[in-house]
Amino acid sequence: MTTIIYRLFLEFYYYTAIVFAFFSPKADAWLAGQRQTWLHLQKTARNTHRPTLWIHCASLGEFEQARPIIESVKTQHPLARIILTFFSPSGYEIRKNYALADEVHYLPLDTPSNVQLWLTQKQPTIAIFVKYEFWHYYLQALQQNNIPTYLIAANFRPDQVFFKWYGGFFRQMLRRFSHLFVQNPASTALLQNLQINSTTAGDTRFDRVIAKSQQPQELPLIQIFKANYHLLVAGSTWSQDEIELAQIINQTTDQQLQHIRWIIVPHEPNDNHIATLEKLLTVQHIRYSKADETNINHVKVLIIDSIGMLADLYQYAEYAYIGGGFGKGIHNTLEAAVFGMPIFFGPEYLKFQEAKDLIDRKGAFAIQSANELHSHLLKMELKPIARQQSAAASQQYVLQNQGATLKIMQYIAQHFRA
Repeated sequence: MTTIIYRLFLEFYYYTAIVFAFFSPKADAWLAGQRQTWLHLQKTARNTHRPTLWIHCASLGEFEQARPIIESVKTQHPLARIILTFFSPSGYEIRKNYALADEVHYLPLDTPSNVQLWLTQKQPTIAIFVKYEFWHYYLQALQQNNIPTYLIAANFRPDQVFFKWYGGFFRQMLRRFSHLFVQNPASTALLQNLQINSTTAGDTRFDRVIAKSQQPQELPLIQIFKANYHLLVAGSTWSQDEIELAQIINQTTDQQLQHIRWIIVPHEPNDNHIATLEKLLTVQHIRYSKADETNINHVKVLIIDSIGMLADLYQYAEYAYIGGGFGKGIHNTLEAAVFGMPIFFGPEYLKFQEAKDLIDRKGAFAIQSANELHSHLLKMELKPIARQQSAAASQQYVLQNQGATLKIMQYIAQHFRA
């Protein structure tokens, strides 16, 4: 009965996407991607030669967790074939040309016929799903075909359906994995209660941000903007974040905070959003696309109106503000923490373990309003030791949690040996 409901849900999802495609670019992109993958499977010959890693991510965030594994496999086993799939357009569109992947596709919808065609054509040696990806027919077919299948970077909570009395269908999906690699001991304990073995490996994102921080891209214009000021980088901000930030930025009477310059990186850097942000600011500001060496040093706020820069911006910062905390949840804190700085975000952070850990270590601070952020900044500007201690705590947290990639690779490397 549950399987029937599952299939009906997938059909409902598909036909709903058709309706939404008329006015939703994301739904339209997803449907186009499904058709593109289907045509690809019809035209290409099946793989029967090289050992193949198929790794599936829901979106861009999960890709960042998969990336260290892909890089390690390619380094240790350069002849291995990498097939990367996404469910979401936001992941596929940004990483469809990822250099280390031999193929990048949308995941065909989870139906028995799609699954059979996919596995027949791609012939994966090993399959890896990232974090929260559970697809009944894929997992069933992978198990039936004796293809080693792993879940990495998983994070389980007691309120999830797997641990409810009615969650048998979903528990069965967990049992189809060859092994599960989870982020924390609490997840391991929950799985042990279901008699499911797992390894507490940690989160591969720590390894990713450490590797990236060791070779950041230099941004000469940002160095000019920073000059001798302290710099706060506000990353992946939404409208409510920007309203709170503007209240502090616009203050001109507080001399201590005049020594801070601001970089704002909107989550959606489109022209309409940035125009709205600019209306909030009463101090001098400029868009990055219009900045040069002569005009950038005369403004207090730099607005980044392009994508792909955020992780490299943090290398110049004394402070970070992470957006999303006044909405559905915060964005990536680790990209900032690895460079060592106090981190601030809004109240919606409880679903993010690294945010809670950073708060416990006083490397991060949750704020309810602009006034709270103002108080923290004022304290740290007046007492540099407070800022330095917080910065050290955030960086140390990242360094102490590296190593997940190595633990996973030690387990899966056997599948690539000749």
